[in-house]
Amino acid sequence: MSSSQARTRRQLCSNNFWRIVVASAAVLVMTYACHASGDQKERLAYEADIRPIIEQRCLRCHKSRLFAQGGYRMTSLQSVIEGGRSGAAVIPGDPEKSALVDRITRKASDPLRMPPIDDGARLAEADIKRIVEWIRLGAE
Repeated sequence: MSSSQARTRRQLCSNNFWRIVVASAAVLVMTYACHASGDQKERLAYEADIRPIIEQRCLRCHKSRLFAQGGYRMTSLQSVIEGGRSGAAVIPGDPEKSALVDRITRKASDPLRMPPIDDGARLAEADIKRIVEWIRLGAE
């Protein structure tokens, strides 16, 4: 084998080596990105993240089967999503179309604002963001 053939062979091996390195790095980045987005979804679970907010701020008026305001019971994940007399309160994946988000983000002077002004301050901004993100991620 001549020296030029050996040099060409080394260059090919070197090029293949870098192609493998770049491809491997791309796979690692994609794996991390998929895993990280999965972690975000796991971190926003109804039982751990949303239910405590509802229990503290909503159940006073939305607990009883007979007397729930607007017919909207909020005692389970299913009932939170289904809503009351005015229809579905949560559209999984679409917070902008979800009545729950509409109600908790209204101005204090709006009579449809939740929780109502006579029930105290509006939800904390962090709680509103958590609910919006939970709905955006599929409301599971």
